[in-house]
Amino acid sequence: MVSKTMQHTKTLLKGIDALLIFLWPVNVAAEEISNLPVYVNIHQDALDSYAEYFLSSDMSAERIEAARLSALMYLQAGRKALRAKQKMMDRFGGKGLLDLDLEQYDEKIAQFALSAPATENDSTDDKSSRVARLKELFRKVQRTSSVDIFDSLNNQEKRNLNIFLSNFSEAGLPYYNAYQKHTAANSLHLLCFMSMHYYFNIHDPAEYVNIELHGEKYLGTSLAGISDRLNRFFYGLNCTPEFVNAAYEVSGGLTLDGKYALRVLADGAQLNKFSQAKDLVENKDGTLKVQIDIYDWIGDDFLHYDSIHSWVYDPISTWSKANKANVIKTGTAVATLVRYKHRGKPSYQLVEYEILTQTQKNQKD
Repeated sequence: MVSKTMQHTKTLLKGIDALLIFLWPVNVAAEEISNLPVYVNIHQDALDSYAEYFLSSDMSAERIEAARLSALMYLQAGRKALRAKQKMMDRFGGKGLLDLDLEQYDEKIAQFALSAPATENDSTDDKSSRVARLKELFRKVQRTSSVDIFDSLNNQEKRNLNIFLSNFSEAGLPYYNAYQKHTAANSLHLLCFMSMHYYFNIHDPAEYVNIELHGEKYLGTSLAGISDRLNRFFYGLNCTPEFVNAAYEVSGGLTLDGKYALRVLADGAQLNKFSQAKDLVENKDGTLKVQIDIYDWIGDDFLHYDSIHSWVYDPISTWSKANKANVIKTGTAVATLVRYKHRGKPSYQLVEYEILTQTQKNQKD
């Protein structure tokens, strides 16, 4: 992992340096710069690995020096990533917003740079003192069990998170647990979620077939398509069309020849609920814990998929007073996510999800 991280670091530092002095056009640098959060996380993982090993082992002077220099490189990479982000923010009125973070990096870099390694000529006490000093520095840069990253997201990233979470609140998903064994008999809530998701979000005629059965008209939805979408949203589900077909049979739903799920034709469902993330914590294992407020629309107009107001997914801090008058908070939820690329774009998958009762909410508060 460390050698791969070092290769990423060297490539990234070259690209950031070139961008900062305007040798690279922005469009050429954009792909590497868009990966800055990923690289910074990789660098922090490497720092954590070094710290964990160094703090729990008796190392030779050479290994201690190698650990110090590696930590220094990863800190410099993190600082350059922040500097590149600040340079871009400067262009859009965000001048100086990352100054405090940059100062903290500067302090840590200086401490590691000035922490001279012990030599063979040093006394035992001197060696012990310098090793103890380095251990203290490693403790300071080691990531704790969780880090609150919500404020580090920009408004577009918060909006994307809100849109992802709103898929579950609008469809009324009650819970999900990736560590539970899912069977046809206990997955009715996932079928209900997917049915509502199609009502709200899937309107391409190519996604459906018109079917008449026993004098009734139905829309047919591919079981393979349902299976793929369930796997897109739910981490660890590993759904198959055969699983979906079996779950429909248990629930009393209709399928045709094991290929299509059938539902009665409808004009569309009204969108009433949407989610706002209010806190996001990254755990040491890379999962994300998010606290969620759920809102109901109480405005005069009725919201359908083609008439929903875009601002409801924007961070609540950007809502106008008039906008706030059209909604009411009706619930809270907590979720665990993992990062996930959907069609080449960064997104999430759901690991756990739970609507909190008032008692649970009071306990968490």
